Amino acid sequence: MSETESDAERGGDSPDEDEAPGLGQQEEDEDIEEQPDPKPLTTEILAESLSLLCKTGNALSHAYVRADLRDRELTDINALRPFVHLRYVDISGNLIQDISPLANLSQLLWVCADGNNLSSALVEELSFLQAASFARNSIRDTQGISHPLLETLNLNHNQIREISGFDPMKLSRLHTLELRGNLLESTRGIDLPNLRHMYLAANTISRLEDLDALKGLQSLHLRENHIETLQGFSPSMESLQYLNLRYSEMLGFADSTVKPWNIPYLGSTQFPPHFDADRVTDIGRICLSPACRRTAGPPFVLGGLARSATAHLAL
Repeated sequence: MSETESDAERGGDSPDEDEAPGLGQQEEDEDIEEQPDPKPLTTEILAESLSLLCKTGNALSHAYVRADLRDRELTDINALRPFVHLRYVDISGNLIQDISPLANLSQLLWVCADGNNLSSALVEELSFLQAASFARNSIRDTQGISHPLLETLNLNHNQIREISGFDPMKLSRLHTLELRGNLLESTRGIDLPNLRHMYLAANTISRLEDLDALKGLQSLHLRENHIETLQGFSPSMESLQYLNLRYSEMLGFADSTVKPWNIPYLGSTQFPPHFDADRVTDIGRICLSPACRRTAGPPFVLGGLARSATAHLAL
């Protein structure tokens, strides 16, 4: 904690300031995180973790292809480098800061690195990687994720403020993206036409941008954000079937004329007194959350963005 922050917490002009000189510096020192004692992966630990004996890629020999290294307080995984036949690696629940050794595992199909000390998910391209999870780290950006067969990517509960570096050519197989519990303020940067499921709950998103690129998106979870308007959705999102906006700030429409799709029809229903149905725009079929249905009446139908889209609104 800085000296300025300490002053604010003590009320600024407290007489204790003169009586405890240097207190702010002491608190600052106490807040410095202690670095964990080094505990590198050893061949002995790795030998205990190996399982699933399979034929190697050339079918001429056999090798263990799974390594379970969960919850071992590891700080370094360099010892993985020679084990090029590994296909499934779980290094979750450790103290790892660098996952670059994974680049040596040319046959890797699945990796879980949840709950470490990662600040980046950067790994050199892995030709066969299909599923990757880096949840509950301190990752600050989405750079360096360019695995051509990647299908599912979990970046939940990190410190990502903006999305950048997603190449639609290199991530053409990605169908599920999870970014719950980050610091996103916008959807800008998700240019992935083949994406089918996207989870962005519990961010601080107030702007819906670049959604017109998501032509294949089927479900979009925006629960617990700061969304005040549906401006930003696009008619090109013709595959959208499910939209979750629960616990978003949907009532604070600043512009009562916002109608991004110029909807010609809004089905009749009863809404809570504080909800202006005229400001709701086309998201197919909207089902209010159970807590809201008691006052809002039956679901209401809006014309045409999706054939059978369902959205949950907590109003």
